[in-house]
Formats: sequence, C-alpha cells, structure tokens
Amino acid sequence: MNSRFCTRVSAVLLGILFMIGGACAMIQTIPTDQLIAGSDLIAVASLARSIETGKDEKGFSLVENRLSIQETLKGEAKPGEELLVDTVGGFEDEVIFRPRQRVLVFLVRGASAGRWHVHNLVQGVWPVDADGKLSGMGDGESLDSVKKSIERLKTQPPAAAVTASQGEAL
Repeated sequence: MNSRFCTRVSAVLLGILFMIGGACAMIQTIPTDQLIAGSDLIAVASLARSIETGKDEKGFSLVENRLSIQETLKGEAKPGEELLVDTVGGFEDEVIFRPRQRVLVFLVRGASAGRWHVHNLVQGVWPVDADGKLSGMGDGESLDSVKKSIERLKTQPPAAAVTASQGEAL
C-alpha cells in the first residue's frame, strides 16, 4: 500500500511539473487597451514574402516577413507600403503569417530602422475575414470596435500600458 501511495504522489508531482513547464513557455496576455496603447502601428496587412534568415543563440528560427499594408488604423503607413516584420519561430506561441491571409497586426518599432516586431507575440496578430470580423486572440472583436478603442484611448489611456514587444516566453 505504501508503494502505491508513493507511485500516485510521484505521478501527481510529475504532472504538476509538466504543467508548470508548459505555463512558462506561454505568453502573458495583456488587456486589449494595453495592446493598442503599446503599439506604434496597427494595420490590416497581408504577407507578401517570408524567409528564414538564420537561427538565434537559443536555436530559434529568425524570420523576415514582408507585409503589405492595406489599411492603417494607428501610426504612419500607407496602403500598398511594405514593412519588414521580424519574428522568431520554433516555439508554441510563435507568430506565423500565412499567404493570402489578411491580418490585423499590432506592431512596435524594432531596434533597426525600418524594422518592426509584433507586439506580444501571437496576441498581436488577428486574422480578418471578408466582413471585417476578427479571430484568433481578437475573437469577438471587429475592425470597427478596434477603431473605436483607438479613438477612445487618445483621450483616456489605459492605467498601465505594457510595451514588451516579444512577450515573456523568450
């Protein structure tokens, strides 16, 4: 009986350790108002080209994405303009842009001039359907509701805006 008890306790502890390890790899989501306030550019865009440019010191893929802007909601970018957005791949919450998919992107300026990063990893990329409805982490929102939030935040900023561009996972 003592052996069975030890086996069960060990199994429970092992399960807890696996759950803790998984939680550490996930991003910390932030309120939408903070996502908006902390973004330098918010735009509807689509992927023009994506190439892997190498690996970082941890072995994650470095990806250069060229996004074509269709509509700007916040910041300075013109329709038809292409932006270079750097992402990191090879982990659970990686950002993947897909060909022919329209997305609403929340971007922050990168360290190099003319380069951008997605604000808070996958939370900063919301697929857009033909009717302007958003999915992914923007499920339940629309382009119109995001535009209204952007306008409201011009006069009523959120209590504590978060500006982490790559999240807490890396």
